[in-house]
Amino acid sequence: MTTRSTELLRAVHRNPGVTRADAARLLGIGTGAATELVTKLSRAALLTQAPAAPSGTRGRPTTVLLPHPDGPLVLAVAITHEAWRLDVVELGGATVTSVSERHRHAPWAEVREAVAAAVKEQHARYGPRIRAVGISVPGPVSRTLHLNAFQSDWHGIDLTELWPAPHVEPSDVPQPTAPVTTPGPTTPPPAASSHATPESASPPLAASLPEPPPFAASQPTDVPTAGSAVLIAGNDATLAATAEHLHGAAAGASVALHLRIESGLGGAVIDNGRPVIGARNAAGEFGHMPFGNPEIKCACGANGCWGTAIDGTAMARLLGEPPPRDPVSYARRVIATAARALSSQRARQDLAGLPPPAVAESPTPSTRSPESTSPSHSSNSSSHHSDGPSHPSSSTPHRSDGPSHPPSSSSAHPTDGPSHLISSSSYLADRSSHPSSSSVHPTDGPFRLSGGPLRPSGSSYSSGEAGPDIAPEAALRAVETVGTALGRGIAGLVNALDVDLVTLGGLGPDLLATVPEAINTAYRDGLMTIHRDAPPPVLPAALPDDEGPIVGAAEEAWAALFPHLA
Repeated sequence: MTTRSTELLRAVHRNPGVTRADAARLLGIGTGAATELVTKLSRAALLTQAPAAPSGTRGRPTTVLLPHPDGPLVLAVAITHEAWRLDVVELGGATVTSVSERHRHAPWAEVREAVAAAVKEQHARYGPRIRAVGISVPGPVSRTLHLNAFQSDWHGIDLTELWPAPHVEPSDVPQPTAPVTTPGPTTPPPAASSHATPESASPPLAASLPEPPPFAASQPTDVPTAGSAVLIAGNDATLAATAEHLHGAAAGASVALHLRIESGLGGAVIDNGRPVIGARNAAGEFGHMPFGNPEIKCACGANGCWGTAIDGTAMARLLGEPPPRDPVSYARRVIATAARALSSQRARQDLAGLPPPAVAESPTPSTRSPESTSPSHSSNSSSHHSDGPSHPSSSTPHRSDGPSHPPSSSSAHPTDGPSHLISSSSYLADRSSHPSSSSVHPTDGPFRLSGGPLRPSGSSYSSGEAGPDIAPEAALRAVETVGTALGRGIAGLVNALDVDLVTLGGLGPDLLATVPEAINTAYRDGLMTIHRDAPPPVLPAALPDDEGPIVGAAEEAWAALFPHLA
């Protein structure tokens, strides 16, 4: 395929429903050359055309460019210690099929068997249309596609075993050769298309197109055929960072830090559109920086790891309880209990006639694009349960505008610190009152948190593990201590990395909403003041914690596949 053909496919992927005329402008070519390229790609079953919606202006009618109905697909797989999910994703980011299953800390052999069976089933269903696989896993992945997860016995796991084709040989993906500017939100296709988005959400086109990813990869030596595919695998935190940079709160930032708090803490630095992966593909293990108590031994073998002061095991230790089997569910329960303690404090203040605590408004970071999109997370009615992972229904776009939730006036959270730390007066109130919602979405204008429950059982990253009741005041003290440790660590990383902004995923948005003052005070006190006038904003991730990794896996699979399409 020519370079121009590849660029056109990337443009269509980044701008679903882009018109042929706009695509020509993006590529800097004439309409005649664009028509020739589209014809070529249509004959190769990669693109199709449809009439554009009437614009009301004079001139020749144009067409929109859409995925070919028989065109290539990628599989995106997200595996956690609690569940797995597989999405089939077409060009443009729409999910055409999604399946998922809980496994509750099963041995890898069982997880591998279940995921490989699901992959084989989709391969049988779609045949040679499946051309790439992107895999998200809870741990570092070597360049030979082997997983080593610190928090379990998943060590030396060969991820190529998940793909049924036996002759796929691993090789490294080339590093990007030029800086990449993160594309903005997508342009909506016409109303007749299943990819349609609200007209009011129509944004500028994405003009810059990403290079192949620097993730661990397995590629055939020739162009992929029915029996071979491009394989991409990465740490879930790194893939979530990529997705957040493309479609979330970090869109538009030159250098962004994403931290993901789950069973431990990981993350990634996104520099000019690409993740910094390190010499051995293991960068981003921020949870293993020695910011914690040096008397605490980490599962990685080191003492004093920061992650041991942040996650559910830290909360259990502070509360005098044994280490929980599922630290994520446990942490969500403790945070929810702390939120109830705050509500009780506010109620007592109201009875005493005291003014309610002030709530900081959410500013719009100067480094962010004015609008963002996030993947839809509406579930299949046949498979979405309160104790299983949520996943999009058939034909649900990976990147569609999420529903906005108006802020609730029934509660407020104290945020006496500067407004560079984002909080929301409605976040925990909505989480308690809307148990069917589970995500944080960007909205028009200034970024703010929207409603979603503190649901110990609704995420693929937690099992809903029950436990003894926790005293609300004790829970609040524990969460404040964790918030302080989080804020100080973020300050250290900002001092060292000089980032534009920080996004928090996993438990991060819950902590921001519950103890913003503790996080903010520690963050502010630990920052160097000589380099910048204002601290980089700390934002909750826009993508739900069970969407970021799988969206990132799909995006990286497509990015690696484009040069191989024929």
